Parts: sequence; C-alpha cells; structure tokens
Amino acid sequence: MISPRFFDIVSRTNQPEIFNRLPKEIRDECRQDPTIPQRTLIEIARKKQERIMLTEFKKYRDQQVKAAAKETADFLQQSIR
Repeated sequence: MISPRFFDIVSRTNQPEIFNRLPKEIRDECRQDPTIPQRTLIEIARKKQERIMLTEFKKYRDQQVKAAAKETADFLQQSIR
C-alpha cells in the first residue's frame, strides 16, 4: 500500500513546474506581494488557459480587497464606540 505521504511529496516536487505555468503578470504580482497563499496559486496554475488563470487571479484579488475593506469598516465602527 502506498503511503499518503508519498502523494504529498510527489505534489511538492511538481510545484515549481506548476508555478512556471502562471502568466507573467501573476508571477510579477506575487513577487510584489508574497502573502498570496501557495495553495491559491496552485489552483490557479492548474487551469488550462492563461485567460482563465488571469480571471481567477483577478477574482481572488477582488475578494482580498473586499475583505480588507470590510475589516477596515468594522475596525472604524468599533473605534468610534
């Protein structure tokens, strides 16, 4: 029986290849903002078309902006009280 850990090791060895599939725009932005989770980038890189990867990355960034705006609004409301 193959150990579940084997699949984890195999998937880690292929990560550089997966990241190289990302469009240049996404890679450049990730260099600027290293807080983007690898898991998210792997999911995006596994898409078949570059256009879809860019769309998914834009959706992720929009969600980040909305979450940050909500946190800021919540913080400001708490500080006013």
